[in-house]
Amino acid sequence: MTFLERLFVAEGGLTRHRPLYGWAVAVIAGTALGFFVGLPWVWLVAATGGMVRAWGRPKLSAKQLSLALWVVALLLSAWRAGLYHDRNAAVLARLREQQSSGATFPLVVTVSNDRQIVPRKRGGPYCRFSVDDAWFADGTAVHGTNLRVSFYDRTGNFPQVGERWRLQVKPRRGAPLYRLALSARGEKAERLEAPGGAERAQYWLAGLRERLAGHLALGVAREEALLLQTMLLGRRTTMPYEARERYADAGIIHIFAISGLHVGIVAGFLIWVMAALGVRLRWRAVVLAPALVGYLLLTGIPPSAARACSMAILYCLAPTVLRQASAPAALFATAAGVLLIEPGWIANVGAILSFTVMGGILLCMAPMQRVLAGWMGAGESDRDPGALPAPPSWHVLLRRRVAALVALTLSAWLAAAPLSLYFFGRLSFVGLALNLLIPGLTLGIVWCACVSAVAGFAFAPISELCNRAGVALLRVLDLCSEFALSLPGSTVELAPMERPGLTVTLLLELALLLFGLWLRVKTSEATA
Repeated sequence: MTFLERLFVAEGGLTRHRPLYGWAVAVIAGTALGFFVGLPWVWLVAATGGMVRAWGRPKLSAKQLSLALWVVALLLSAWRAGLYHDRNAAVLARLREQQSSGATFPLVVTVSNDRQIVPRKRGGPYCRFSVDDAWFADGTAVHGTNLRVSFYDRTGNFPQVGERWRLQVKPRRGAPLYRLALSARGEKAERLEAPGGAERAQYWLAGLRERLAGHLALGVAREEALLLQTMLLGRRTTMPYEARERYADAGIIHIFAISGLHVGIVAGFLIWVMAALGVRLRWRAVVLAPALVGYLLLTGIPPSAARACSMAILYCLAPTVLRQASAPAALFATAAGVLLIEPGWIANVGAILSFTVMGGILLCMAPMQRVLAGWMGAGESDRDPGALPAPPSWHVLLRRRVAALVALTLSAWLAAAPLSLYFFGRLSFVGLALNLLIPGLTLGIVWCACVSAVAGFAFAPISELCNRAGVALLRVLDLCSEFALSLPGSTVELAPMERPGLTVTLLLELALLLFGLWLRVKTSEATA
């Protein structure tokens, strides 16, 4: 058995013959090359030369033709991302000039879904939000940087999610351009109307989101309702600032970002509803795909939700096109599709974290689970040679579930740790233990929120009951996080100058990749 066979075939669905992996790698590698290097016309000339050369040699073998097409796909992806790079370079030069001058300048922005009200001891609260889209006064789009606005207004007339405003912004000196901090005053701001069809649809979705948020607020306190709304609808705009900091210090803030766990729970809820309505099994995937797209739009299309929903849709629809469902193939296809639509996501922090963590889980979870199950005496090989296979007892099944949960948590934590130190300068060790409780608690909270959101249209008492049950589970989560934070050395925080550099971060991620490959090969040899 070759190295690749030991690496992939043991998982029963990951085969080295899938062409999807090759094309996805070409798109991802080409996008990274063009985005960070530039030189778009060099890549275009090289791609054209490759196509002409391949066309002029009709006796190419199938492998040679596939390799030539793969290289052309890589070069064309680099060309498209290189155009994006040159445009971003001009925009960043303009922002650098504005930052060095220290003067205010007009900027049209669309408020993102992480809007929050931050209290102050003096002067009243202010509004802080990221920017989904931004344009200079001449209509030039701002790309290649994450803009964060601090909006001050004495009357409390703050921008809402999805609204478009014309602001007079002032860059903060010394702030890095890739995450530029801006300040704006309410007396110099103007809210703009957005009459287009896409904007009307966005406002309609915002209205539906507000109605569902109202269902989640029935029978519970406002602060508790805000947490339920954040977990189901991704509404970080209203999440209390103190709660946000507490969960971030505990290393479990990710449960309030719509990710694969939330999408899986919502998909399970929808499947349960379809089963109750008598929908046949073959039609459930067809119904589930548009439902997940609607849920994605309802949450504001954050990168983690886009990745999770796209993977779920591809995984569910694979049998309908006579393909074997494969989570790694869905991950590669989702990454390539996202970068074809928006090359800038190659440098988006949320997208990098989401895809890296999911890749770490797919690479390391299965071999870790086999190793841990073997240590617990619940492995597949822990039976007498020659004995007939028998159904495992309940305690063996329980130990296997515990091994799977520990492997899931550990693989996700290892994949995210270097990136957390690089981007945020924060690493939570207690989060590793708390995340063992997260799946069960999140399942209960999101399931209660789903029932409440649906039942609120006709049965308000059921919504109140589900909201109170979800709040009770949130209180358990609060107690666990407060206890964990009281332990010494629970969280490590590094100043910007103490954070690991890009080279160190990439080396750590490479070390994790090599460790996962080694572990996968060793476990496949042991089970062969």
